[in-house]
Amino acid sequence: MKRYVWRRIFEIVPTTAGVLVLTFLLFHVVGGSPAETVLGKNATAEALAGFDARFGYDKPLLFGRWTPIRALGGGTGVSRALEGGGAGPLSYALPEGGYRINAGQVVLHLQNIETGETDERRVKGPPPVAFTVGGGWKAVGMDIGTPPTPALKLEKRNAGFFDSQFVNYCDSLRKGDLGASTEHMRPVAEVLREGVLPSLTLTMPILAGGTIIGVLLGL
Repeated sequence: MKRYVWRRIFEIVPTTAGVLVLTFLLFHVVGGSPAETVLGKNATAEALAGFDARFGYDKPLLFGRWTPIRALGGGTGVSRALEGGGAGPLSYALPEGGYRINAGQVVLHLQNIETGETDERRVKGPPPVAFTVGGGWKAVGMDIGTPPTPALKLEKRNAGFFDSQFVNYCDSLRKGDLGASTEHMRPVAEVLREGVLPSLTLTMPILAGGTIIGVLLGL
């Protein structure tokens, strides 16, 4: 009997982990972009990027060192193609951090956040070329060299290989933090607490009545 009980307990771990991973993946695959769902299809790339950064959607889903970002594709940033290169205007200024783009060379247009001073920096290398925006600066535009593929892709470097949405979600669950609701802009725990009493008000009488009727019919 003890062996059976322990076996059933140990089976809970992989079952729970499998359900958690499957539910997490289905939510992202079927649900689409949470930022576009909440802010709407007409939201600016800067607003979408800010939403992703606030709720952690700017990190890879399961694991990875780099994450694609929305900073390329029309906008207010200064951008032009270098000789034979492709244009990739910035939709918003790139903050401090590490980045890479599938091009052989990039000229960054930098601006000091405090003084407004501007600077330029050329980065060359085998694609994808990596570059860093230092502290106190932001990249307001870039000139992009010839990419190896027709589509330009700009990616942001993460803090670590396992700095991902799923790992951070599991770590929050371990601490009892259910995260924040993107729909209500409030902690999920608060939303659940508000819904517990109305739900119990409906379900408990139904459960009690069904149990009493079932027992009487059974007798």
